[in-house]
Amino acid sequence: MGLREAAKRSSLTDWLLTAFTLVLAVVAIYQFVIMSGQLEAMKDQVKVARRDQRPWIKVTFTKSDLKAFSSDLGEVRFSNIGKTPALQFHAVYRVEFIDVRQAPDLDLTGIASDVTTGTVFPGDDPIQKDPVQRIVGDKLAYFTPEEVEDYGRGDKYVVFVIRVTYTDSTGADYWTQYCTFHGEHEQPVPARTCTNYNSTDQN
Repeated sequence: MGLREAAKRSSLTDWLLTAFTLVLAVVAIYQFVIMSGQLEAMKDQVKVARRDQRPWIKVTFTKSDLKAFSSDLGEVRFSNIGKTPALQFHAVYRVEFIDVRQAPDLDLTGIASDVTTGTVFPGDDPIQKDPVQRIVGDKLAYFTPEEVEDYGRGDKYVVFVIRVTYTDSTGADYWTQYCTFHGEHEQPVPARTCTNYNSTDQN
């Protein structure tokens, strides 16, 4: 075999190896794309299943009639409307009694009231109820007759704001935010921040 013939055969072999390698690379890329798509689909299915089975805490607040020389404001209720227990339940809330021209600040970083319980099991009925009382500074505060009159005239209104955190059996963290406001008259109040505060995680 001459040198020219050997060079031709060597070039043909190199070309075939290159082509074969290219085909393998294309197949590998295609398989990677397919597997990535399947993995994402599986993640979405797991997320949907998790959301279907997770705990969901619902908060409701029922306001009591304001009375002079009383600190009572109403009752907060917690319901687990999900399918699994809510663990490490912790709620922080506060009440604002403010002028109708004033917007609520919704500040929970200062002194606020705490509610903790180990587990909240699923169920339609609220299984956790707590009285809500007026706190000013770090002390229980009674409504004066003048404040009750201010509320009755529509000069003041009540804002209740709360944030609940909890976990599930896997240790995943969840939260619920709730805010509501009440006034004696149907006049507008600058409480859009309270309305917008209502939310929950989407995990």
